[in-house]
Amino acid sequence: MKTETKNEIVKAITEFIEGADESNLERLDTVLHSAFRNVQYGFFEQTGVFTINRAKYIALVGEKKFGGVERTMDLLSLEVLPNIAMATVKLESVQLTFHSFISLVCEDGVWKVIENFPHVTLKS
Repeated sequence: MKTETKNEIVKAITEFIEGADESNLERLDTVLHSAFRNVQYGFFEQTGVFTINRAKYIALVGEKKFGGVERTMDLLSLEVLPNIAMATVKLESVQLTFHSFISLVCEDGVWKVIENFPHVTLKS
């Protein structure tokens, strides 16, 4: 993998994470693919699988139901094929730990986040 490609992918992941952490809807609008979805098990007190599309995800960040808290990011793994990539990322805030699988696609030379699969745990 070219270093330039890896840097572009890491930049897109960072834009996604920091955009949510800062509740910066413009950053999210730029980095999220039009077909973006967030798939998670559990939604606050509710159990089950929840699929959240791009518009709803951005709305939840705007309403401060998602994001708004600074997290550290540790990129654990990155697999890259010509136009798709999959990252495993560990994120930590003061209260929560996230283990996320983040997938990206490259269209017209631009890497965008198309899926996020977070697993969230409360720190004890």
